[in-house]
Amino acid sequence: KEDKVQINVLNQSYQDLATHWHGVHLPAKMDGSPYQTSKHGETFKAKFVVNQDSSFNFYHAHTLHKTANQVYAGLTGILMIADDDMHQKVLPNAYGVNDIPLILQDKRFNHKGKMIYQSNMHTKMMGFTGNTMLVNGTVNAKLDLASETIRFRILNASNSRIYKLAFSDKRAFDFIATESALLPRPLKRLNLVISPGERVEIIVNLSKDYKRKLILVDEFSESTLLKIDVKHKGKRNLKLPQILNEPKRIDLSEIKTTRKFSLENTSINNEVMDMNRINFTVPVAEYEIWQITNNSMQHHPFHMHGTSFWVLDDKAYYQKYALKDTILVPRYSTVNLAIKFTYKTDDNAYMYHCHNLEHEDAGMMGQFQVI
Repeated sequence: KEDKVQINVLNQSYQDLATHWHGVHLPAKMDGSPYQTSKHGETFKAKFVVNQDSSFNFYHAHTLHKTANQVYAGLTGILMIADDDMHQKVLPNAYGVNDIPLILQDKRFNHKGKMIYQSNMHTKMMGFTGNTMLVNGTVNAKLDLASETIRFRILNASNSRIYKLAFSDKRAFDFIATESALLPRPLKRLNLVISPGERVEIIVNLSKDYKRKLILVDEFSESTLLKIDVKHKGKRNLKLPQILNEPKRIDLSEIKTTRKFSLENTSINNEVMDMNRINFTVPVAEYEIWQITNNSMQHHPFHMHGTSFWVLDDKAYYQKYALKDTILVPRYSTVNLAIKFTYKTDDNAYMYHCHNLEHEDAGMMGQFQVI
């Protein structure tokens, strides 16, 4: 926290390119929205001061009308913010040993092994899905682990696929964190739904699994994601603390504004993205309620730039009072979020959009200013 950061993004492609720091709280002019596009040979310099606690973020292309294709081609990766807070120290934190990031993607390949991406009316309406699952860019991903407590940090970097994560032997695991913060306490789960742009952290106890094998699967597609071989003798099982984070206390009675959003098939509030239009303004440092209603027959992951929000509902796909920046809004349902912004946008703007990337490119996005 309070570290000064500069990230230089050199565009060596032959397309215009914007690079967004998804989940990072930073000024709008450094956000990497479609406003901050670089051409071939140009460098976009993002300078900011870290002003948030430990969180599991990522970066990805955010070029207007080209996001889906560019992310699918590989322009995405993990950006973690690590802090020396007490709760993080007691959790598994040996990177690549017992603290392991997993980037989930689905692809299509031709007979020569070349990636295929199709943009047509069907994909614009439904999103593009592949028939081959990748973890950390690897087909048929495998992982050798020790018989100890393992922490998986999982990012859904797919264009539109929603996963339902579970283990092949139906074991329970502990859900400990969303993308933006640790949960107040660990939650036992047999499965977990994660939509594009969302991240989750889970703890799996492998202390009694020496010389055993198990598989991380997607129950929606009945696909294998990751084969795990517990082939090393590990340390004793870690006992998780029962309190991971202080639960948020928000006085909802003091919040003056409720802002409503209606998600349709490829529009928000019956508007499609227009770079020349600011859809609304928000006051800085004041909580608002954002009420997101999905009126379509498709699920939509909703994301906004520049901050994180507190979830005020407790339903199947999300956890009340979790701190998040992306949330799955199931079809014909409503979620309520408490949100405030730290930075004024000045002459720039933040984006809000569906994180089904084909929907975003089709116009399911808007922009707002913080004043």
